[in-house]
Amino acid sequence: MDYEVKLIDIDQPGMDAAITNLVNLSFREVNPKTHRDFSWHTIKSGTYHNNSVVGSPSSFYVGAFSGNELIGFTAFKSHDFIRNGEVVNCFHNCIAVTSEQHKGKRIFPNILSFGKSILLKENVGFLYGIPNHNSRPVIEKIGYKYHGPFLKVNVFNLPGLFESAFSKWGEKDYLYNENIYFQNDFQLIDVKTNEYGKALVVFEDLGNIIWGKIENKIVKGITVRYLSVGGMIVNKPHFFKDSCKKLFKKHNIQFIQFIFHSTSMFKTLFKNPKPAPFVEPFMVLDLKTEITEHDQFNFMPAIKNNF
Repeated sequence: MDYEVKLIDIDQPGMDAAITNLVNLSFREVNPKTHRDFSWHTIKSGTYHNNSVVGSPSSFYVGAFSGNELIGFTAFKSHDFIRNGEVVNCFHNCIAVTSEQHKGKRIFPNILSFGKSILLKENVGFLYGIPNHNSRPVIEKIGYKYHGPFLKVNVFNLPGLFESAFSKWGEKDYLYNENIYFQNDFQLIDVKTNEYGKALVVFEDLGNIIWGKIENKIVKGITVRYLSVGGMIVNKPHFFKDSCKKLFKKHNIQFIQFIFHSTSMFKTLFKNPKPAPFVEPFMVLDLKTEITEHDQFNFMPAIKNNF
């Protein structure tokens, strides 16, 4: 092949600009009318987390180079998930871009294979992706397996619709399964605070934590303000509905959007969760851990780089 795949040194002068330029060029080609250019801060804060402070491998970037020119890029973001009370370090491959002039040269598959070879030397549970329709066929050929879609519930700040959204829970009921994979919400809150600052909403109430970011969408010319939930910790499910009610009172929003993996325990909090349209599937490549069809994932959008 007429290019070299290798680790990227982000401290190398000019490398931040090279990555930013390639990412924006690639996204503009896909969405020329809607793409807004990303800054280097946005790209890095969404894809890089230094987990070495807790003893886990850090995120890293892999690039394809033709001479000194960066022609392919993928980020491998480190996450510490929790299962049976133990930390399982895993990685998310995200932002896969290739120079238009060099497409068709298997750059993305070779970058993924290179990243996998690095992770196999570490104590990493699995590598996962949340691919679009273009990248899914590529990662399936490498060995990624489909592990389910995501579900969605929109809880509206309207009396009838609000009450009908929730399942009933008793005071003695609990929401826990030791065999499920949990996202590390405190770690993710720290990462996303670095990215969004005070724009990140972290709401704590009666042992429950609901966190995310305020979004706006235009519906028939009207701006609708809502909370997109990135994650939550529900220690007291019988108080969960009341926690949501207080969240509406504190923030001027029209609805709360909950998206979670189809095997998540959180789906039992609601009466009628439905498949989330336009949300990509969860794909896994086994490394140290073998994921089976019986495994469950209590994952929400914050495990994605673009939340």
